[in-house]
Amino acid sequence: MTVDDICRAYREGATAEQLAAQCGASSRTVLRALREHGVPVRRQGRPRSAARERARALIADGYDATSAAEATGLALDNVRSMLAYDATRTT
Repeated sequence: MTVDDICRAYREGATAEQLAAQCGASSRTVLRALREHGVPVRRQGRPRSAARERARALIADGYDATSAAEATGLALDNVRSMLAYDATRTT
């Protein structure tokens, strides 16, 4: 896999970890190569899951946490934690 292939795959959504595994390199090496080739590197962190986004949408539509958890398959504690976190981000 060439550096151009890595850059293209990263731009198309592959993660640095996935590319590193394919190349037999570390993710740090992949990220350095991306930066050296002018590819904007995505921030680290766990991406929001579709279930969490769906729970947020249901709550915005008037569902309570229990109903949103049941509808999305998320644990109620996770929905409550998400709501508490979101409340701190909007105030």
